[in-house]
Amino acid sequence: MQYGKPHLTLDEQMAQLAARGLRIDDSPSARRVLETVGYYRFSAYAYPFRQPLAVGVVPETSVQFRADTFVEGAAFGWAQQLWGFDRALRLLILDAVETVEIALRAKVSFHLGHRDAFGHLSRASLDPAKCDRPDAEHPGSSSYDVWRDRFVQHQERAVSEDFIRHYVEKYDARLPVWVATEVMELGQLVRLFGFMTDGDQSLVSKDMAGVSGAVFARWLKVINYVRNLCAHHARLWNRRLTYKLGRIPENAPGLLHLNAIPNSRERIYAVCAVVCFLTDAIRAEDAWGRRLAALIDRFPGSLPVAPETDMGFPDGWRPLPLWSR
Repeated sequence: MQYGKPHLTLDEQMAQLAARGLRIDDSPSARRVLETVGYYRFSAYAYPFRQPLAVGVVPETSVQFRADTFVEGAAFGWAQQLWGFDRALRLLILDAVETVEIALRAKVSFHLGHRDAFGHLSRASLDPAKCDRPDAEHPGSSSYDVWRDRFVQHQERAVSEDFIRHYVEKYDARLPVWVATEVMELGQLVRLFGFMTDGDQSLVSKDMAGVSGAVFARWLKVINYVRNLCAHHARLWNRRLTYKLGRIPENAPGLLHLNAIPNSRERIYAVCAVVCFLTDAIRAEDAWGRRLAALIDRFPGSLPVAPETDMGFPDGWRPLPLWSR
């Protein structure tokens, strides 16, 4: 299998694609894409247009489903359009994640801070059983100890900020939780939520989502995973998710349709639905769902792929209350 190695010139990369059956109608534009996006990243968007493996051909890996050659009529512009759509999707999801993340910082700091101003640094203010769970990557250490060590390191790197230096000097190198949450990465914040007592989790999740703390904790893990994909500019539009949402509870009626869609919770539609549900609860005036629907309407309609077949969007999704309000 040929990959288009870095030592190949742009002309050689284009010739390789053309030899495999990918039509290039605009050579200057194709050159700019390969130069600024890169052959390997571009190949991920061209992959859906390759020929399926012929019957009887043994795949080289467990995830190889297509041959090197492209289907008849496949064009460079098809993959270029998918790349542009995916970029817009990532930016829109990051916009929604910002809304969720800022609200989560406020709610965690309020409810945990009401218990203890330094509750994030005290097992007694968290759930001891959750804190004591073994850390999968650090045998012999608890999840909370690993989290706290990383948070302290992160705080030390942030000490150049004046407001951090003020609190470090005033509180003997300890930040109260309402300041600490402002310097945490989303992953650190989600893990802190996971250490909170069931009662405190429920207070936060009631304010933000109206579901149980356990359900909300799972949603947050998935949102953080997708946020990281977006932040690292990874392909998102047709990805099968490593972290999946659980079954939707009855007290989230706007999302119950996910339970009826086979394999829906491993596709990006499910994440879009959940972040729409949350942004509606936090900042309905953002109309995030309408903006997503407008983006999906701009999905390149001439391509042999579609949101319904490749992103998990169910047939007839537009009139659902989640998207039509």
